[in-house]
Amino acid sequence: MIKKIEKPPLLRKWYRCPHCGKNAVLYDNTAHSNGVYVKCKECRKEFEIRI
Repeated sequence: MIKKIEKPPLLRKWYRCPHCGKNAVLYDNTAHSNGVYVKCKECRKEFEIRI
């Protein structure tokens, strides 16, 4: 009998810009991030992503 490997369920969410609230980055529940800086396309301000 072959045992199946269970995969964790993926849940995708949007990381929003803390300044204007626009969707900035799409990530899933397996992501880990610290020290990554992104520039918002709407308000042009830079912010750090902490997941």
